[in-house]
Amino acid sequence: MAANKKLNLAEAIIRTNNHSAEYTVRFCGLLILLYRSDPQYLAHHFAPYQGSLFNGKQHSRFAKKFATITNKTDWFITLNFDTNVWKKIDENTCERAYDIFQAYTNLVMTNFPGAWFAWGAELAFRNSGLHFHMFGSFGQELSRDQKRVLKQTWLEMTGSINRTAFKAVKADSSVRGYLFSPEKNARKKQFRKMFSGTHMFGIVGKRNITFGKLSKEYPISHEMKLMIEQLIRVMEYHRKGLDTADYDNYVKREFYHFSFYPKEVVDAVKKLMKQHNH
Repeated sequence: MAANKKLNLAEAIIRTNNHSAEYTVRFCGLLILLYRSDPQYLAHHFAPYQGSLFNGKQHSRFAKKFATITNKTDWFITLNFDTNVWKKIDENTCERAYDIFQAYTNLVMTNFPGAWFAWGAELAFRNSGLHFHMFGSFGQELSRDQKRVLKQTWLEMTGSINRTAFKAVKADSSVRGYLFSPEKNARKKQFRKMFSGTHMFGIVGKRNITFGKLSKEYPISHEMKLMIEQLIRVMEYHRKGLDTADYDNYVKREFYHFSFYPKEVVDAVKKLMKQHNH
């Protein structure tokens, strides 16, 4: 039997349940950053998490960017390219599809100048179809006739008669996380492999968006870190009857972010910290 490998100091620090560890919290819109920041830890690891707020992989940059949007989300829209018309998605058809999508969003912005939408492109399983998800607002109430025109325009532009190719439902800010849910990782990898030079995410109507500003640093104790995690666990999982297994594994990390939670959750975390003089 091979001898057990000894942990070096850096590994021991990160793996030991250190109740004297110090952490820092920062806020930016709907994004909550929480990272370990005591000198003992930083001496053996890279810079704290806030340094990579908008760095890293493209989809992670957009995940954080989307989370800093402070505007109220009203709609979640799915724009499908009907597989009866778009039978094969390759580089050529993907380029055509993106041109149509851009033309469509340009029409939306022309007719709804106060609109804003964040979007993500996605392939269905086994490359069975391309579609775009969008969340945002038209900047005004949408009438039944306007919704009908939006649907009809998309069908005409994509050559489809399938009315399910356009789906628009009322939504709130929590829908933002759908684009970055773990179960979609395989689709992201598939998209990147097939269309490596193509943008997977984007924003239209950016001039109508207010992005949150990164707050100052709030030092917190290990105990406060656990209290914040428990507050989010109760508000977002227990009350909704959701399984916490993935969440519980996630918060074992020494630096991470909470994003796409409703504003009331972010406000509750701030209130909790204020109550404990943080």
